[in-house]
Amino acid sequence: MAGDLVKILCASTNDIESSQDDPVAVRVAETTILPPSSEAFVPCFTDGDHDAPLMLTTQDDRLFDKSLMVTPAVINTGRASILVANPTSKPEALYKGKHISSAVPLYRCSSTLCTTWSDQHRPFIGKVIPSPSTIHDISPRIVALSHAEVTDDQREQLAALFYEFRDRISTDSYDLGSYEDSEIVIKTTTNSPPTRFRPPRIPVKFQKELDEHINKLLRAGRIVESDTPWVHNTVLVKKKNGSLRVCLDFRPLNDVTIPDHYPLPRIEDILAKIAGHKYYTTLDLASGYMQLLLSPESQEKCGWVTHRGIYQFVYLPFGLKNAGAYFSRAMSRILAGLESNCLAYLDDIIIFDPDFPSHLLSLRKVFHRFRTFNIKASGKKLTEIARSHITFLGHEISGSVYSPADRNIRAIQDFPTPTTIKAVKGFVGMANFFRKFIANFASIASPLYALFKDKATFVWGIEQEEAFQRLKHLLTSKPCLAFPQDKEFFLHTDGSQNAVGAALFQNSSQDDHQLVAVGYFSKALSDSQQKWSPTHIELFAIISALRFFKATIYGNHTTVFSDHRPLTFLLKHNKTHDNLTRWVVELQSYDVTIEYLKGSSNVVADALSRAANPQVRFQDDTPDADDIIEFPVSINSVFTPAFPKQPTLCCLGPPKAIHPYDALVEQKRDPFCSALFTFISSQRFPDDLTDEQKRNWITIAEHCVVRKNGCLYYSNPPRPSTSFKFDRLVVPEKLKEPVFLAFHSSPSAGGHFNWKKTLAKISRKYFWPHMVEDIFALVRACDACQRKRPNRTNQELLLPVTSGAIFDKVYVDLTGPLHITEGGNRYILAMIVHFSKYVIACPLPDCSAITVARAILNECILKFGVMTQLVSDNASYFKGDVIESIGRFLRINRYFCTPYHHEGNGACERVFATFHPMLRIYISENQLDWDQYVSACTFMYNTSVHTSINNTPFFLVFGRDPVFNIDLLIQHDSQRQTLSFDESQLYLQNLVASLHAAWRAAARFNATRREAYKRQYDRTHLAPLSIKVGDLVYLRNLAPSVGLSQKLAFPWLGQFRVIEVNPPHLTIISVSSPQSVPKKVHMNQVKLCNLLSGPVFTTPWLPEVEDLALSAAGATDQPIDGYNHTVIAQPTPASSPDDSAPHSYYPRSRSRRTSL
Repeated sequence: MAGDLVKILCASTNDIESSQDDPVAVRVAETTILPPSSEAFVPCFTDGDHDAPLMLTTQDDRLFDKSLMVTPAVINTGRASILVANPTSKPEALYKGKHISSAVPLYRCSSTLCTTWSDQHRPFIGKVIPSPSTIHDISPRIVALSHAEVTDDQREQLAALFYEFRDRISTDSYDLGSYEDSEIVIKTTTNSPPTRFRPPRIPVKFQKELDEHINKLLRAGRIVESDTPWVHNTVLVKKKNGSLRVCLDFRPLNDVTIPDHYPLPRIEDILAKIAGHKYYTTLDLASGYMQLLLSPESQEKCGWVTHRGIYQFVYLPFGLKNAGAYFSRAMSRILAGLESNCLAYLDDIIIFDPDFPSHLLSLRKVFHRFRTFNIKASGKKLTEIARSHITFLGHEISGSVYSPADRNIRAIQDFPTPTTIKAVKGFVGMANFFRKFIANFASIASPLYALFKDKATFVWGIEQEEAFQRLKHLLTSKPCLAFPQDKEFFLHTDGSQNAVGAALFQNSSQDDHQLVAVGYFSKALSDSQQKWSPTHIELFAIISALRFFKATIYGNHTTVFSDHRPLTFLLKHNKTHDNLTRWVVELQSYDVTIEYLKGSSNVVADALSRAANPQVRFQDDTPDADDIIEFPVSINSVFTPAFPKQPTLCCLGPPKAIHPYDALVEQKRDPFCSALFTFISSQRFPDDLTDEQKRNWITIAEHCVVRKNGCLYYSNPPRPSTSFKFDRLVVPEKLKEPVFLAFHSSPSAGGHFNWKKTLAKISRKYFWPHMVEDIFALVRACDACQRKRPNRTNQELLLPVTSGAIFDKVYVDLTGPLHITEGGNRYILAMIVHFSKYVIACPLPDCSAITVARAILNECILKFGVMTQLVSDNASYFKGDVIESIGRFLRINRYFCTPYHHEGNGACERVFATFHPMLRIYISENQLDWDQYVSACTFMYNTSVHTSINNTPFFLVFGRDPVFNIDLLIQHDSQRQTLSFDESQLYLQNLVASLHAAWRAAARFNATRREAYKRQYDRTHLAPLSIKVGDLVYLRNLAPSVGLSQKLAFPWLGQFRVIEVNPPHLTIISVSSPQSVPKKVHMNQVKLCNLLSGPVFTTPWLPEVEDLALSAAGATDQPIDGYNHTVIAQPTPASSPDDSAPHSYYPRSRSRRTSL
């Protein structure tokens, strides 16, 4: 078709020589619809007549905006069919006459760079002749060449190809390309920079290495010096080899970044397309993100504060929220048109072909695109070249067969045969999780259930082994094991003393409320790892599982469930233990949310964590930080608060009874209780205790006793009302949470009472050190308690409103619907001039936008002139297109009050408060004539002295007092007479002078009254809030759901995050729905959210080693005034969160106060 019309270029357009000829426009000849994820030939023509062949050079920028890609081509006769690729997920139209590219005469181009379309489909035409020296030069850089499943001759051709494109293969971390086809724009919800933090102190021994890193980035052009206010802190991570890794904490920027939901292809579709080929090669870009150019405004948002000053990134740095979306969009443009033999899933690029010549040609095309767009591949990550069997996206591909990788199900396949009843229960509990997907589950598992009978001896026979193997097979096949879909993942993790385990789930395609497994993971801990603290092990379980399933979860949000609640607090702190820092940084490179899950609900991960063979030990294969943050999807890791917004299983239902044997087991496992047991039996202190700690230790230990059931109790002195002692169970760390939730949150014994009552309940039967501080902090941070308290604890200072001239500022509002009159009116529209307090009011038949706009125009603007400012509430009739058009045409500044804050339009509110009693006096009992008295009430109001201006509004507008009918009856008004011309001029001068004097007097009097009212208001107001950007707040529930009782609704909604502060207003956005529209509210409508500042429970006195580790992890003791732990009697701290000051703003007796 195009053998003599189109010639495809294999070389970059950068080789075009300079030309004196102007470029020729290339346009679409016929309207063409490009289907999604496809390519098509589009008929095109050139402007004018051209005898010489033309070559396409630059593509139209508007096509780039649509992610369309035009293939370089040569046009011989003025018309040609140009190949255009549409890699997006929606159809795109190219209309007739649309400009898509520009062309220049071909004779200006190097003819040696052109090959015909048919030449492109020849097996291989090498531009570099293979030689032994070629392989010798390239082999050390690309080790995978020696593992390619090809002949020696084919290996030489591969070496020649890589040698030819050696400039596209990175030699080190700073040898990067520069993709400048389209700049990356970081869109944020605010243009105000986040709160600046003090730069962290850099240890002297690391400053030299940090300086070298900065200098290399400067030489590579990745950063430049800057004075941007958008700065982010440096996080230094020590690698296992002792060197330094420099990371940045972009969480402040990610919190205000608008999500970019660029679509990703379905994994199942990708695997189905690439299966059935013989040769596979995978490529990875060298620091791919750092090759994408940022727009100038986005560069300013990526600031970096160091000990040498402030720098900003020129190219996309690691750790940004939408980095994965930006990178995916760029790869779609770069590889557009090559989808038949090359696919990219985020940073994973795979080239696949049925034979070697085609594979060599596909590699050439891909590297040619790399050269065209000036990007580079990573040499050290070229590990799979021309292989027939490959693992891609967590699946093994060989020929036409693809299946989940063995490692995804190896944890179940290698599940050891149970040797105890407890082990059998763990396995059956895990299998029972998938009971809905296993037909005849009860029948299959019955031999295992038989072992649970009372007085049954443990005998593992043939029936039990068959049931065990049958269940393992069912758990690793459909429908229990599902194919990963392009939607959210759920990762359940757990760690034990011997191993870590995890299970990856997704919602079932048939039932969104049912989870199906995608893969399993289990790994034994080494001897050194077994000595880690529980926090280390649980965090290691999460990190190991995320690495294991990285290819599967990449690009999708993942919710991680762990039964170790302290992780959600540890990861909020900037300072963590050195051993945890690199894991915290690594975790930020995933789009994850960490949530707490009770251990009894985490059966699958718990069984896997105990299933790994403890005799098998693994060396620590944790990768260095270079590998873990190479391509972060998102640093926007969201951690749930200590108390969920909605009731969960942990706070519903009766508390589980604690059997003495269960309590004893947990006490033996708990370090603090175990140390007390040792002290009671041998009077031996724990190691590494200071003298102060020993004195504190004796204070508790002297009251502890061991009872007949073997449990440890705290024996209190006799109560005043009794003559006997009472014992309280010493609660180990693991049982503190269920005890607290049982007495505070559960519907049977809780009730969400204040901390004093909660403490009184718990302390009657249970004891642990620092329980007063713990319960005080937990109740204070309880989300439900904060939302249920009706009192407001803050009130902003009064901000008086001023106006400088008559009709400068006009307030407008509507009251109604009232009883419909005989004239058909139901509403009253009132406008009040702020300076003179002059009121304009009229009845209206309805509240449509057109009716309201007509009344404002006819009754105010056309009678008194155009106002400067028009203030109203946010009702739809004040925001209609008609009134907006009038405002734009007359240059009226529109201002809208904060929703549910009537003080913003208090002037109109006060007028209606006066109008309603006035109308009530004059109208008839049937209320059918109230509209006949609106004008009269308006006149009476305007002719009465207003206390804020010490004059009548009528006089300040017209410069005279009105003539009343009584004046005519008494005939005392001597001024009503005919005046001559000279007398008229003198009267006019006196009128203007007196009017100006009245205005000045009114302004002075009004200012005095404003100051007096402000002093009185501020003297009785509650303390104002100190709110900054980033704080969490609750919003008063002013509009409860329709159909629900207001008395039973929560008075506060939340939580919300503050994204802008402009006193007295805030802009907030929902934490649970960050994509929702931000709200502008008044500061009187919110209250601060109390959060825990450290671990849930305060640690007791421990040996110095553990104490230092906890301090490094952010655990701190929070003392309370008036409390001394050595005093055993019930303490009474100074203040309670519920004992707030009485509220002066009582709704039934409050006086209306006006402030905007």
